[in-house]
Amino acid sequence: MRKVCVNCHGPSHTEATMKTLDNSVALYNLYWDGAVKMKEELKAKGLWRDGYQELKDRRPQYGNELRAALIGLHSLMGCDG
Repeated sequence: MRKVCVNCHGPSHTEATMKTLDNSVALYNLYWDGAVKMKEELKAKGLWRDGYQELKDRRPQYGNELRAALIGLHSLMGCDG
């Protein structure tokens, strides 16, 4: 992915963007793990019954799907560095 970015952006911009995106993925994973833990605790207490509340493991692959989604969002916001 860096090879694509450096076609238009300098190395420091590219590295800073990749670091920001990696940090976003790590933060997402931190909250996701807590949400799954909470769901399991509620299920064990019989408080997780509604099908609307089903939380499927849709965590994007670290560094691939989520980073691509964040880069797409970054582009949509007009952030071209």
